[in-house]
Amino acid sequence: WQDNAVILVYLAGMVGLGLWLGRRERSDEEYFLAGRKMPWFAVGVSVIASILSSITYLSEPGEIWKSGATHIAGKMLAIPVEMALVFFVCIPFMMRFRFTSAYDYLGLRFGDATRRTGVGLFILLVVLWMGFVVLASARVLSELSGWPLLTIIAAIGLVATSYTMIGGLRAVIWTDVVQVALLIAGGLFTIGYVAFTTGTWIPEWYEASTEQLRQHNHEAMPFFSFDPTTRVTVLTVAVHMCIWHVCTHLSNQMTVQRYFSTQDARAARRSFVTGSLVGVGINLMLVVVGLSLVYFYF
Repeated sequence: WQDNAVILVYLAGMVGLGLWLGRRERSDEEYFLAGRKMPWFAVGVSVIASILSSITYLSEPGEIWKSGATHIAGKMLAIPVEMALVFFVCIPFMMRFRFTSAYDYLGLRFGDATRRTGVGLFILLVVLWMGFVVLASARVLSELSGWPLLTIIAAIGLVATSYTMIGGLRAVIWTDVVQVALLIAGGLFTIGYVAFTTGTWIPEWYEASTEQLRQHNHEAMPFFSFDPTTRVTVLTVAVHMCIWHVCTHLSNQMTVQRYFSTQDARAARRSFVTGSLVGVGINLMLVVVGLSLVYFYF
């Protein structure tokens, strides 16, 4: 019952936070952009929360089991390029306009039909992607709690929709901050628990990961390969991450709307740097979580 209580308290807390923050919504700009007065650090944390999601939280430690710690090398390789492009090109361009959405620019530049097409494609993307995110996290919660899978999917959907509709963007951003804090706390607790109960640390965990790969005939991720059947390489991870982040920060409404909620381009840039640094820290933490779990179970 303790595990179930934690889940119920968390869900109730998210709805309560949305109700409390929703009291200030008095106009469209307040609802959709939080009055363009959101603190840059909260926006930065919220941006990384929208990009990472529970898929990263589950898959990064899982990738340690599959290919060791080489996957993170591709992500780190992409960071300097993507940060330079977003910081010096994407954010200054978008913040020139006082838009509500990324697709207002399409309407301004190419007409209403293009704007509607962009909106439609974005909605299709989000519905498919969000469905996968909810399913992935719900399957884990179902295993942990024993609740039926459909019940958890419905609960997650109803709670997230409720606090978003009630509190607007301000509720979305501040609930993201709370969720990121919980994600980090969970990762650090896992690392600390394994270290304390086993009396080991990262060198022993890395050695265990290498041995686990050898015994299960798994291979570390190669840097590059001409073989088209190779699942993934460090270089393709780097290219994918760079392109994905640039596209996300320039044209994804979930990200761009958060930047529009800041006061100006300077605050938006601070948000981006904050989110990037938090994202790097979380990814590195999840690698250590993966190594610790391989040691603990293997």
